[in-house]
Amino acid sequence: VACGSVNPITRAQLDYAEEQGFYRIRLTPKQKLEPGYFRTEEGMRAVRKLAGICKEEAQCIVDTNEVSEVPETLEYANQMGISMEEMRVRIVTALGSLLRELLNQGVESTLMITGGDALLGFMNQVGVYEMTPVCEMAPGTVLSQFQINQRICMVISKSGGFGSRELLVELAGQLEKKEEEMMVC
Repeated sequence: VACGSVNPITRAQLDYAEEQGFYRIRLTPKQKLEPGYFRTEEGMRAVRKLAGICKEEAQCIVDTNEVSEVPETLEYANQMGISMEEMRVRIVTALGSLLRELLNQGVESTLMITGGDALLGFMNQVGVYEMTPVCEMAPGTVLSQFQINQRICMVISKSGGFGSRELLVELAGQLEKKEEEMMVC
């Protein structure tokens, strides 16, 4: 799950999923706001570490939200002279860049991206401008597929305001069930 939404509904979903065993990583202000961070030596170490976690854990969350009520990212942006609009753009670009690098590291899983800007940031980073909807997994939550080179990738997308608190856990259950069904075939 890659969260680019600050919507309280999505934040509650992430908190619940973490309580239910999803592994959660929160990006630091530097990771979110430094252009090209995930292509630096430090950034690539972080990508390799996260790729290892994603390969080990059944469900993993990469969260752009703050860990506490202290607006560390806003403070960092202010220190760097970054406007609110530029901050928003940099965060979704960084998230998209991180996801691209995770795919390059061989992470093979269904992605879930929350927030329309985050989805667009990812698509821009991987150079994909078309997706084919597969099905609606829940109201406002769509499973789509796209192709990068010869690889078919699956992505679930939703805007921040959709779904119950249990949505992420329920979606993970649906995906696990589908995976088991495919193994039987």
